[in-house]
Amino acid sequence: MTQALAGQAGQAERARLRVAIAGASGIGKHQAKWFALEGCEVAALLGSSLETAEQTRTVLRDSFGINARPYDDIRAMVAQERLDAISVCTPHRLHYEHTMTALKAGLHVLCEKPIVWDNARPENHLLHEARRMVEEARSAGKVLAVNTQYLAALQPYQEIYRRRWGDFFPLKSLYFEMESKGGRSGPNEHEEIWVDLASHPLSLLVALMPGSSVVWESLDCAVGRAHVACRFLARDASDNECQVIILLRNVTEGTPARRFGMNGRIVELAARNDARGIYRTYIRSNGSEEEHEDLVHTSIKRFISAAQGRGEPLAGAEAAVENLKLQLEILRRARRV
Repeated sequence: MTQALAGQAGQAERARLRVAIAGASGIGKHQAKWFALEGCEVAALLGSSLETAEQTRTVLRDSFGINARPYDDIRAMVAQERLDAISVCTPHRLHYEHTMTALKAGLHVLCEKPIVWDNARPENHLLHEARRMVEEARSAGKVLAVNTQYLAALQPYQEIYRRRWGDFFPLKSLYFEMESKGGRSGPNEHEEIWVDLASHPLSLLVALMPGSSVVWESLDCAVGRAHVACRFLARDASDNECQVIILLRNVTEGTPARRFGMNGRIVELAARNDARGIYRTYIRSNGSEEEHEDLVHTSIKRFISAAQGRGEPLAGAEAAVENLKLQLEILRRARRV
């Protein structure tokens, strides 16, 4: 993969941002790869300890040729490095602290989803923190984006839809099914599955029906030990209604399924390396398959462009706050089975 990265980087637009990855032992490793591919300098890593940060540094160096200095203190990192941006991939409860520290230091921020979450804090406190993050980014003149990368599948999906089935508006139904591997570092049981995964389908709803509201009397959300099944109607300002179905599961074996669609036209998402060793997304429907850029890669490219003043991020912070409001309220009204 190192050679493939080097070859692709030579063709990529040189976006010379100096970037740090906070929490690089999981999804952060993959983000570091894409930032490097896009010509950024991954200059620093933040770990829960210097030992874990050093271990991740070794993995990134050996796998992708990335040499980043390890830290275990975000304030020391932003003070000592001349950073332009940071990707916050730390646990949910640390998103607020790390994002606000970075924004106050003048950095653009890409934050993992949800924008904030802490089971020890009430809903109104979380929403207050999320809004403060938005206000801080606006005041600092910096980009704050959230990595709900499944939004990147909308454009190719809609192109497929138009070719095969015609116009997809008015939107009458939205379906999203997602399985994820549980375990020590993944979503485990009950509400944790909703917290970790629900931002993805809700981001599609916020994007497709901006300003819409949930018809709360239609909500049926059942939270089980290893699954969440959620159904409700969403209504926009013109009184158009859309039936939303969200199915989330924790699986321990096999390849997790990822499916979504509008108006009953469901496609399956898969991901694997292409012939050059580059990780790609594949959209399958009706026995055919189309290759597209990896969804996280697209999210990071859009973030880099926004940080350089060229366009908007894939998912902005204000949309992430709307997403959080829905996620919190639906979970509050859910029933446990």
